[in-house]
Amino acid sequence: MKKSEAERLGIRSISDLARHSKTMTIAGDYEFLSRPEWAAIRKAYGLNFKAERVMQPEFMYPAAGHEVDVISAYTSDGRIAQFDLVMLADPKGAVPPYDAVLLFSPKRADDDALTDALKPLDGKIDVALMREANLRANKGEAPDQVAKWMAERIALPGK
Repeated sequence: MKKSEAERLGIRSISDLARHSKTMTIAGDYEFLSRPEWAAIRKAYGLNFKAERVMQPEFMYPAAGHEVDVISAYTSDGRIAQFDLVMLADPKGAVPPYDAVLLFSPKRADDDALTDALKPLDGKIDVALMREANLRANKGEAPDQVAKWMAERIALPGK
């Protein structure tokens, strides 16, 4: 939700949001509002919104604080900062983690050079760094430049 509105209402967590949800509208992408995760979040916190709207993400982010009060956001999306949104804490752990993993095709599974090249990245890219990198990409920065910027931030060997 918009940071200014969250501050005005004293909302820092989904628990806080639950106290206000009956007067609010939430938007989620075409899939989110029908997912079992959403049902689990609603149940865990007793969320009951005045209305639920389905929006494409490119429309959902700018609608936050205007057409809708709350959106389901991707935690690493750069538009969180771009639209001055705040991520609400999940004290009950209802939102499952969506950690990134590397998957190798069977053809590359035994490629030690590839594995060794990727090892320095393990544990180095937190959600805040990924969010900033995504914002740079959203603003039109070339992917190779974003990658170089990230490499400098995480101090990759040889960079």
